[in-house]
Amino acid sequence: ANKYDKLTAINLGGKLTKILPYMFADTEATGVWIPNIITSIGNYAFDDCDNLITITMGYDGKTQFPTIGTDVFSGCSNTVKIKVRQEVYNDFLKHADEGNYGWGDYESRIITGPFN
Repeated sequence: ANKYDKLTAINLGGKLTKILPYMFADTEATGVWIPNIITSIGNYAFDDCDNLITITMGYDGKTQFPTIGTDVFSGCSNTVKIKVRQEVYNDFLKHADEGNYGWGDYESRIITGPFN
């Protein structure tokens, strides 16, 4: 995907299990849905996405917690918020605090709610 695709929303699904480095760099997306089957988000995956405001995690607390690379939101004009369902928030924060999954750098961006 790239800016010429004019994506305004990204809703991942199907058999995709990894978001590769630079996979959605420079797109026009304002929001991204990341389902619970995603196991990793690569470096610079959303690099230079000037319109990106939120990503919503489909993490359900039962599947593998996804790893996240460095500078995933590098060059984005907005401070991208990461939406996590309230019922898995503490589990999500535990992983962020452990740093094993790379989420420590993004902990201040996490917001909770009844996201589906």
